[in-house]
Amino acid sequence: MATLKLGTTTAITESGGVVTLANMALGTPTSATLTNATFPDGVCRSMGFLTREKDSASPNSGTLGGTGDQITPWTNIRDGFISSNWTNPILTLSSNYWTMQTGIYYWLYHRTSHTTGHITSQGIKHYGESNGTGSTVGNLTGAGTGFGASFNYCGTSVSADTTQINFGVLTVTSTSQKHGYYNNQDADSALGYGGMSLSSTNMLIQAKLSFQKLG
Repeated sequence: MATLKLGTTTAITESGGVVTLANMALGTPTSATLTNATFPDGVCRSMGFLTREKDSASPNSGTLGGTGDQITPWTNIRDGFISSNWTNPILTLSSNYWTMQTGIYYWLYHRTSHTTGHITSQGIKHYGESNGTGSTVGNLTGAGTGFGASFNYCGTSVSADTTQINFGVLTVTSTSQKHGYYNNQDADSALGYGGMSLSSTNMLIQAKLSFQKLG
């Protein structure tokens, strides 16, 4: 519990997320829960994840999305820490495009694949217009989307894997704006180890994209 005193008078106390502000004029404490507050940029306000999950059949099954320029396939929206004041910022997921609450986000992408050859993890691109219409794919390094592509390589005929990692900052100004995560690769190959037995309690995460809302 945090306490702030002004001289000998307790002005502010906090317990379990409830902040008590003392009425300095009357000397009578007044309880107040701070909700829907606007925090300065840089304060983490919520967290969410996009995942590509397999809990049945072969872990190798499922494609990476194709060869050349292609979008990363997603299956699930997953929560980070959730409370009444800290909700998942990812609103919808459809055909591998998603929408989000407005704000500024730090994002981190991770995917491992097998014998894909040259591959660039391009990053997040806007899809369509801010009102949710249209199908034009935005620039990779446009304002508030990211910094560019990271590069990885593993031979297409050698039993080796490559891990694609990229990160950046995304600015969302409309809850209707759609976004996609794009890659470019030589081969559309495997995403897992065939000897792994999958179930609801032994799931394989084939790809993950995390978001931390900063402002």
